[in-house]
Amino acid sequence: MTSAELSSALRDLQGSGIRFDLLSFDACLMAMAEVAASAEGLADVVVASQENEGRGGYDYRTAFQALSGTGDVSPRTLAAGMVSSYARQYQGLGTDMDTLSAINIDNNGSTSFVSGMETALKDFVDAALSSDETQWSALCQAVSGITVYGSRTGLYRDITQFMLNVSEELSGDIAARAANVAAAVDRMILTKTRDARNSGGLSILLPEPHQVLQWNAVRRQYMADHADFLTATRWAEFLDRFVDGSAAGTTARTDWAGRNSVAARAFNLQLIAGNDYEFPDLVLAGRQEDWFRFRTGGANSDVAVTMRWADAQSAGDANLTVFRRNPQTGAVEEISAELTAEVGSRTASVSNAVAGEYLIRVTSNINLTLSYTLQVSGGDPSVIGAFSGVRSGLNGDKATDLGVIN
Repeated sequence: MTSAELSSALRDLQGSGIRFDLLSFDACLMAMAEVAASAEGLADVVVASQENEGRGGYDYRTAFQALSGTGDVSPRTLAAGMVSSYARQYQGLGTDMDTLSAINIDNNGSTSFVSGMETALKDFVDAALSSDETQWSALCQAVSGITVYGSRTGLYRDITQFMLNVSEELSGDIAARAANVAAAVDRMILTKTRDARNSGGLSILLPEPHQVLQWNAVRRQYMADHADFLTATRWAEFLDRFVDGSAAGTTARTDWAGRNSVAARAFNLQLIAGNDYEFPDLVLAGRQEDWFRFRTGGANSDVAVTMRWADAQSAGDANLTVFRRNPQTGAVEEISAELTAEVGSRTASVSNAVAGEYLIRVTSNINLTLSYTLQVSGGDPSVIGAFSGVRSGLNGDKATDLGVIN
């Protein structure tokens, strides 16, 4: 179940007259800002773990001990008791599975602790994305050493530790706004276990700047699952630049093809020998270029390259140009291609193309980022070494490392 599905289910129940005072997750890695945001207006307090839970999960013999007395028990008292039970169960065992937080979401349906966090986070993002290169470089360094959950190569990090690092290592408005985020998160934490890594109680998806491939692998689903949170905070915009390592104020975002903005760094699509090799999930920043190269073998053949993009405004949003590397001189030479343009797609075709190395230049003509798919057909399918099975940019020798999947 995604956070969006959880939120939808809780809203359906609330529409039927059922509202949860306390929402608890006996599951791993659920004490997330994104999860807390999905419960806004639907529960007063959430109990969840930042880290993977121990194999035994909650100790249900003691987790609800607060209910054993007489009189009413508030949701927050029950939540605090669950955290205490978890601490007794897992702390002191020498593992990292000792994190549990009771997180304030709403105050009796009136004051929203989540809204306070989201406002502070958006203020921070606004300042970060307008910072100068020196500040941006320091900001990228601030993620170093903070606690990461799930695995050492994971993407979930402690938001409080990150913001405190920023507030201490930078100065001015961005430092003040980072401190405000840490304070807003602290107000959300009713209580938490005192774990060995000094966790703040709430995580957020925060890849390090070098984790470009991992971010790109989860980005689309992350944005779909947490659309409201990301609209309120601009957090995905921050991550796009943060993991790419670009200076603040730029709009470039690296996709799985990497930094291929010049012919010398054209991404190698390897041998093309047949029809409909597809390379999805590519990104082209406004008025920039992507370069790709491939080779054909065997007999002469027709070569066709098609670019398809979403959110098209006109047939002139992007251009395709085909080049061939001169086998004698090594020079990259533009060749004549028949162009077909429609809204959302453009095709460049070369008839009776000789075997060899070809390059593709994709150019954006607008100031918007294009998400696109590249499709390449051509070459002699009988050539030894041609790929078989599904034609995909993530197949065989074209595979992209997606990192560790938890």
